[in-house]
Amino acid sequence: MSEEQTLFADDLIGGCLIERFRCGGPVFETYLAFHPKLETHRIVRVVKPDLYGGNTDFRVFFLQNMRKIVQLQHTNMIQVCDVGWDEKPDLLYYMTNEFAASSLADRLKEQKKFSEAEAMPIVAACVSVLQMLAKNGLCHFRLSAENLLLHETRGPVLVEPGLILNGVATETSEFSAPELKQAPNSADIRADIYSLGAIWFLMLTGHLPEHPVPSRNSLPDDIAPETAKLLLSMLAEDPAKRPATPDALFDALSRLPGGMIFDNPALGQLTEQEIAQAVSERTRQLAKELQNRHLRENKIFRYSAIALAAITGILLIADLCLGIGLLLQSSQQTKQAGVLAHAKNEEKELRRQIDELEKNVLRERAAAEKMEKDLAGLAGILSRGEGK
Repeated sequence: MSEEQTLFADDLIGGCLIERFRCGGPVFETYLAFHPKLETHRIVRVVKPDLYGGNTDFRVFFLQNMRKIVQLQHTNMIQVCDVGWDEKPDLLYYMTNEFAASSLADRLKEQKKFSEAEAMPIVAACVSVLQMLAKNGLCHFRLSAENLLLHETRGPVLVEPGLILNGVATETSEFSAPELKQAPNSADIRADIYSLGAIWFLMLTGHLPEHPVPSRNSLPDDIAPETAKLLLSMLAEDPAKRPATPDALFDALSRLPGGMIFDNPALGQLTEQEIAQAVSERTRQLAKELQNRHLRENKIFRYSAIALAAITGILLIADLCLGIGLLLQSSQQTKQAGVLAHAKNEEKELRRQIDELEKNVLRERAAAEKMEKDLAGLAGILSRGEGK
């Protein structure tokens, strides 16, 4: 039996029978309970009595904010199904349905780390949840690898949000922002952006940052520079240096190389019309960028043709100089050799420039082909949306 335990087996709260105590924390005691009428299990979290202490203002704040959370529905977040105040024992509580899924922390024990492409949909889904919370004036404050579940059909699923009650965070962890640990009342949505950055860092490296302010060298070499820059900004110790809002973070994610995040589970929060609008806008952006890439590629080909013509002209001049040299007296042989050597050097340099131009063409072609595939994928999403 734990000293933190307030309820015991067969105690009744919110229409549920307590089965067993699961764990305690700085704010809540957690129990497994059974709802007889619905014949389902629920997770019950009871505010610790010594933190609540029967304070009316505390009770009003808790119930108002938890009732906001009850109204929220998102594919990528566990829904709070009930909240209440049990007057007789004077207990505040909320409930969620039992949710079976392995956590990101469990997955990383097996997989060790994720590629940039594997991590992106998980990050995007979490950002979508944070966008919803921010629009409702709420924060999550509980982001961690243990609280991020990976469900077979729903994808990434965050546990329900926490609160700051009497200056105490629902829970803190090694993923928590400095301000959430040191001055919880000053924390805002940027604390969640920091925590998500720590999760992203963990997925890409297999470990948390070893220094308070990690550097580019702490990330794998194959991570795109733009991705690294965004991730490190999320981990800034000063909240003012992080992306200011989840919307700003979402925009930054969508601009990353391969940042086609519209086909991930985060779409569960969007209506079909919002999806179509987002995809259409991204399609226009990609089409414009693709057009620019084709123009650059055509310029490179034109430059290559000019360079080849120049080389041909230089070789003809060199041959002419050599022919003339054979007719000249021996006193002119030094000049002949100098002209020929100069022509060969010019040829060598121009060939080097052409090799570099051809490499640029190949890189531009590869980028253009990827962009065309993205456009084809977007067209498929739009056609499915129009079909509905």
